[in-house]
Amino acid sequence: MFKLSKSHLFRGLSLSEILCGSFLLTTTYLTFLYHFRGLTFTDGVSVPIINPIGIDFRAVHEWSQSLFKNPTNFFSAQTNVYPIFSAILFWPFTLLSPFLGYRIAVVLSIVSLFLTVSVLFIQDRSRSLKANLTWIFLVCVFLFQTYPVLFCLERGNLDIIIGFLMALSIRYYLRDRYGLSALLLMLATQIKVYPIMFSFLFLAGRKWKAVAYYGLFNVLALFVVGVNGFNYTVAGIVLVKNQPYLWEGNHSIFSFFHFLNSSRFNWITPNFLPLSQAIVVLYLLGVLYLTALGYWNSNAKRIIPNIQVFFLGLVGYSFTLMSLVPNLSHDYRLVVQIIPFIMLCSSCHCHEFLKSAERQSWGVVVGVSLGYLFAPRVTLNHVPKTPALIVLSIAYFWLAARAMKQPSTLNTLAVS
Repeated sequence: MFKLSKSHLFRGLSLSEILCGSFLLTTTYLTFLYHFRGLTFTDGVSVPIINPIGIDFRAVHEWSQSLFKNPTNFFSAQTNVYPIFSAILFWPFTLLSPFLGYRIAVVLSIVSLFLTVSVLFIQDRSRSLKANLTWIFLVCVFLFQTYPVLFCLERGNLDIIIGFLMALSIRYYLRDRYGLSALLLMLATQIKVYPIMFSFLFLAGRKWKAVAYYGLFNVLALFVVGVNGFNYTVAGIVLVKNQPYLWEGNHSIFSFFHFLNSSRFNWITPNFLPLSQAIVVLYLLGVLYLTALGYWNSNAKRIIPNIQVFFLGLVGYSFTLMSLVPNLSHDYRLVVQIIPFIMLCSSCHCHEFLKSAERQSWGVVVGVSLGYLFAPRVTLNHVPKTPALIVLSIAYFWLAARAMKQPSTLNTLAVS
């Protein structure tokens, strides 16, 4: 017989292997537990079905169609909270029936997920093309079985496509094509507002051209149909802030503290509203702090410590804010959390940066947290997924902040 001590458990494993192993084991186990316990929503699958299928797509289809059929009625009532430009981007679907348009949107989302994984994996040129294609195939097959992806496809939401646009934005940013990067991020922002959190990266790297392009493109998009369009978009943002949809599938800070306030833990948050607002402010201060670190160290006269690691930490932290900060943050938005995770798995910089013990503990924490996000929602007695997002945000923040403490000879904000 042999003994396996704790110190030997992860010895010899890379950070990528620890991350992937923890993620796969957690998601697989919780999904198995879900089916083993016979938990169901309405029809025995891990996705809450609402008939007719693609109900979110159908709502946006009708909303966009009304803009082109009767603009006066469209602007007379706030029937949706998306930016006005998304109604214009959605126009081709209005030429089709909701039935056919939804199915085309699902196909586009499936293709977008494959392309997102591909764009992120091919950043690593240390692997052969065959190895990359194998990894891309395996990751996509697994992701297509996970709850957030299935939920997004069933509802007909476009968050997978938004994730693809952000992945492309990252790719072109790293290739110093800031105009194209800003344009892609603007398109993602104008479909749904939350990708704006990623724009802090431009400021952290002193990429003023990207900042200018991003600002200009968004202003043009907001006023594409005049002042009415701008007012409509602002009114939608205010509506979400003042009237969020509170339930266990909303993973925002605000919704989570409302959940605590209405549960047996209400003694923790007797006044959940000011506390949730204070934590949101704290998160925003956190991203401003990291942005300031990147901005200060991006000075050409300074040496930027471990900038690749800082970049990955800042990207990961920004992505968690996309789910935590907005008052409306449903299950389908969780799909974008796979982007910084794949970036971590396809980069060797964090493995070299972290010490062995840090690599093991940090990798397990991140992998398990993400695994919980991608498991069926009701597995653990309706426990929200917000705590896992909070843990992820802390882990990414720690990585980015710690990267600035050790010297390096690199001085460009890029990931090779």
